[in-house]
Amino acid sequence: AAAFYGHVTAGHPPAVAAARAWGARERVPMVDVATIVARHLAAGRFNPDGMHWGWECHAEVGQAVATAVRGQLSERAIIGS
Repeated sequence: AAAFYGHVTAGHPPAVAAARAWGARERVPMVDVATIVARHLAAGRFNPDGMHWGWECHAEVGQAVATAVRGQLSERAIIGS
């Protein structure tokens, strides 16, 4: 919702839906990034340009992705381990 984008986010919901459908179809773990980002935005922890996440948000999203991937890997037999 950055001013540089004219506060237009109409393309976001369809993009999220497409990504989630792809993830489900390909069995790729997906992370609810919006919930993580919303907490940081509500707390005022974001880049002043309004378009980019702050470092803490990047770290939390990264941890969530790592957890999701780790969980999927533990469910599968890993060849060569």
